[in-house]
Amino acid sequence: MILSGKCFSNELSMKWLGSLAYGGAVIRIEGRTLEEAGKEGQRMIKALEIAMDEVIRGDLISEKSQNLFKNDVNKFILKPFVFVANIIFRSAKKKMNKN
Repeated sequence: MILSGKCFSNELSMKWLGSLAYGGAVIRIEGRTLEEAGKEGQRMIKALEIAMDEVIRGDLISEKSQNLFKNDVNKFILKPFVFVANIIFRSAKKKMNKN
């Protein structure tokens, strides 16, 4: 998805400043707002505030912001999640190719 965003910005002649990736958001946030997500939500809000200030200045999104936003998902949970996500992705891709 990050590569898609970069390609999109390049296609529209927009300046790409970077991105924030949060693995396992569905598992950890579980549909709550960031304010409701406790310490993890507060950490993410801080990362977004830093990134927003950087984008407004025209700076690249910093490692500080990326590291605050990053979530290391337990490998025990991640492997089955990725397996199912890949099945869903392949199914959707087949449907798109039929149209």
